[in-house]
Amino acid sequence: MSTLLQETRFAARDLRKSPGTTTLAIAVLALGIGGNSAMFNITNSLLFRPLAFPHPERLMNVVNQDVESGNHRGISYPNYLDLRESVTSFESLAVHNMALSGITEGGETRRAFIAMASANYFDTFGVQPFLGRFFRTEEESTGARVAVLSHGLFDRQGRPTEAVGQPMVLNGLSYTVIGIAPPGFGGTSVLFSPDLWVPIDSSEALANDFESDAWRSLHDRANHALILFGRLRDGVDREQADADVGRVAAALAASFPEVNEHHTFTVHPMSRVSVSTSPQTDDEMSMLSALLVSMATVLLLVAGLNLATLQGARGLARRREIAVRIALGSGRLAVIRQLLIESLLLALGAGVLGLAVAWAVPRLLMMSMARFMPFQLMLRVDLDWRVIAATVGFCVLASLFVGLLPALRASRPDLVADLNDKEGGGARRGRFFARGDLPVLFEIALSMVLLVSAGLFLKGAFTATHLDPGFELDRQAIVEIDSSLVGYDEDRGRELLTLLEQRLARIPGVRSVGSAGIVPFGMIGLGKTVAPSEAGPEPEEEAKVGAAFNVAGAGYFETMGIPVLRGRTFRASEGSAVAVIDEILAERLWPETDAVGRHLRVVSDDTGELGEVEVIGVVGPIRDSVFDREPSPRFWLANDRQFMANAHLHVGFDAAPDSAMLEQMRAAIREVDEKLPVLNLRSMRSHLESSLEIWVLRTGGRLFSVFAGVALLLTLAGVYGVRAYSVARRSREIGIRMALGSTVGDTLRLILRDGLRLALIGSVLGLVLAAGAARLLAGFLFEVSAGDPVVFGVAFLLLFGVALGACVVPARRAARLDPLLALRTD
Repeated sequence: MSTLLQETRFAARDLRKSPGTTTLAIAVLALGIGGNSAMFNITNSLLFRPLAFPHPERLMNVVNQDVESGNHRGISYPNYLDLRESVTSFESLAVHNMALSGITEGGETRRAFIAMASANYFDTFGVQPFLGRFFRTEEESTGARVAVLSHGLFDRQGRPTEAVGQPMVLNGLSYTVIGIAPPGFGGTSVLFSPDLWVPIDSSEALANDFESDAWRSLHDRANHALILFGRLRDGVDREQADADVGRVAAALAASFPEVNEHHTFTVHPMSRVSVSTSPQTDDEMSMLSALLVSMATVLLLVAGLNLATLQGARGLARRREIAVRIALGSGRLAVIRQLLIESLLLALGAGVLGLAVAWAVPRLLMMSMARFMPFQLMLRVDLDWRVIAATVGFCVLASLFVGLLPALRASRPDLVADLNDKEGGGARRGRFFARGDLPVLFEIALSMVLLVSAGLFLKGAFTATHLDPGFELDRQAIVEIDSSLVGYDEDRGRELLTLLEQRLARIPGVRSVGSAGIVPFGMIGLGKTVAPSEAGPEPEEEAKVGAAFNVAGAGYFETMGIPVLRGRTFRASEGSAVAVIDEILAERLWPETDAVGRHLRVVSDDTGELGEVEVIGVVGPIRDSVFDREPSPRFWLANDRQFMANAHLHVGFDAAPDSAMLEQMRAAIREVDEKLPVLNLRSMRSHLESSLEIWVLRTGGRLFSVFAGVALLLTLAGVYGVRAYSVARRSREIGIRMALGSTVGDTLRLILRDGLRLALIGSVLGLVLAAGAARLLAGFLFEVSAGDPVVFGVAFLLLFGVALGACVVPARRAARLDPLLALRTD
């Protein structure tokens, strides 16, 4: 230990002798270690950080499965009550559901994520209230208007001491706050949390248009809308619980065959993002985490190779010192240990800066993502012991990677040459490369991987923002409203929609106005299974087609600029059930005949209102997601027959709408109804460019671009450093060549030839590695081939040019060398 401390002090003294080199080395390593620590911090939050409730391994999802089709659905409240009373393998079974509802504070209404839960919801998780209490049993289904706030909302309100007992207005109804959830608790997901919880009986008052069974009563056994989970009893395993719930499912199927026949219950471990009625795993988060960490690891390798080259050069420069130590009896192991300690001190210094990067980067990503989310993000990215331990591990690995090979080389000196400070071993060259060239070659190759990855993401983001969606983007604005958020019923909602369309149409410069329930490139989509009516009430599987679904009013297709190919679109009032379909759905259902006048049957009749509808028009296909490889089949119903309180008003202008036009729209809405919340108001182009999918593509491109940019700078420094050192080591050789008649051009070609070979081989090797990486990224790209020749070509030219350019300055320095001065170095 005494020797180790002494060598540590010696290493620190030696590093202080060259503060510039030491600072550069720490900065280089900090980039690599910080990137890895930041990505691990995100991975830790997604996969490893303990959940905010005890024994999460005993929590299980219980899913309702159709044994014939394999499809999953939720559970009805009556079925849940029967299951809860009959099973013996669970300590507690709870249900919950989610809705986007309106919270009115200070006269303003905003949309918020609300969870509706059974009374034993919090007990099943095993958590205690931070303040107040949770739901009582009698509040579960008696219409009690009570609410439990999330700790995040409590914080945003300023943590008022009088929060418990205060009223809160949800969808125009007054609820009383009875408690505050504990810090860090967000329910079944580590990614996001509801703003508050209300009793499950509130589902009828707070359910929104996007609930498939919203029209049904909670106590309807056919209302399969709830998500079921439970906590296993001690000593009970998953197989026992599976048999237990299967037994109850068989009894329910026998007692209520009309809704439970062919269905059973199965038990699955709860995912860390469990928000579905289908079984979920953490595989997608694991893949995302692996991608993030892999990306950062490549940067760490580039930084390590860069610093390994620097350390190798320092080792050669210190060869006389090392030779003296060995000549005086110091063992090879002691020399290696001394050099590794120096590398470890550099890495630990970089690790401190890396922790700052690990703290800042995830927060910046969350701040960027929060703009798109209607709920509060729950991702905890504090620096816990796992992140610190991982950072220390990255430091140790980096120090070994950076210091081991140079230390092994430096500990095997040519004593005679090195004691006389000759060039001996230091100038040894391999068949193709000088001693320090191989790390730089791999540095160039790994930089190519990051450059190609960044280029693919950036090209995908550019393509996505300039795609042709099949409708007008530049001369259209949208405004989103939801009359249910302030407690308006359907009649008032319909009236408001009509008044708003009429008022907005009077704004100067407006050419048309139309409305729809769902907006393309939004966060919500609806779909249904349809079939031609001639297939009968129970169509064969091959006759069914899955189609996107929307409701629209008169003027919608004109405003959107969707071309009408055959038939007509909706009138202000339709006397019968009609639909407009796109060309893709028409081709799927009636490939041989005209679809206009045909009848469409909605197979998955979830709303209780849809049935058979007449096709009155066929329009051109549109896209509503940037990740759709091609437009999907879709149909629209008239909104006077199928009302949605959440509506998007599309306003077509004669020219691209500016901020003044948007403010005129806002003022017009306020004239019609001051209480009505304006949830979103922007141009359609802005809507597309600020969508979550575009954010994913751009953020991926930015992350890869940052890493690629850093790697490119490191490669520039690495190539320059190796070539400059090579010129310095070969100054005597160059002087002799010049003394024997070598010209400036000959000297330039001599130095540039080595740099050209290094840059070319490294770039070609990088293209091979990048091709493999691109295939792994293919699923994340938008309309960009994994082998896109433009991206690969630009990346090759850029990196090859940078690497070759880094050789120019050393080459010019060699060409200006004075032969007499060079020969005097011997």
